Amino acid sequence: MPSWSEQPAPTTVAHSGANGFTRRVYERSVTSDADRTPVYVQWLITPPDKRLLDQHDPGYWPPLKDDEVLLEFAYTFTPFRGLGVMTDAMGQLLRVGAALGAKLALTYVLSDNIPSLRGCAKVGFDLDHVKAVSRRLGVHRSEIRPSSDADLQCWQQATAP
Repeated sequence: MPSWSEQPAPTTVAHSGANGFTRRVYERSVTSDADRTPVYVQWLITPPDKRLLDQHDPGYWPPLKDDEVLLEFAYTFTPFRGLGVMTDAMGQLLRVGAALGAKLALTYVLSDNIPSLRGCAKVGFDLDHVKAVSRRLGVHRSEIRPSSDADLQCWQQATAP
C-alpha cells in the first residue's frame, strides 16, 4: 500500500478589489507520496475565506455559520485514484476543521460522481440537502433545497457497500 503525507500549505488567492488586486491566504491540503509527487488536493474554507468565493461568484455558495466549514475543489490525481487517498486526506481536513471550532462541514458532489460520493460517506458525510445549479446568460445560480426521496435513493445506491 502506498504511503502519503498531508501537508497543509498556504494558497494565495488574488482577486480584483476597489484598490486593485488584494490577496488573502487560506488553507489548502496537498497530499503527496514519498517522492513529493502531488496525490490529492482539497480546500478547507472557513466563513471568512468564503467571502472570496462570494466575491467571485455571488450567491453560488450557501452561507456558512461561524461553526461551519466548506470542503471543496477536491481532486485526486489519476495515478492515485482508487487507493483510498481521498478518504484519508478528507478525514484529516475534517479534523483540522474541528480543531478550528467547526461543528459542521459541508461539501457538494455531483450525483453522478460515485467514487467521490463513496469517499464522502466513508468519512461520515450524509445527504442533508441538495444544491441545484444552473447557468443562464453566463451567471451561475444555485438553489438549496431539502433532499427528496429520489435524492435519498440515489445517495443510498451510490454509497452502498
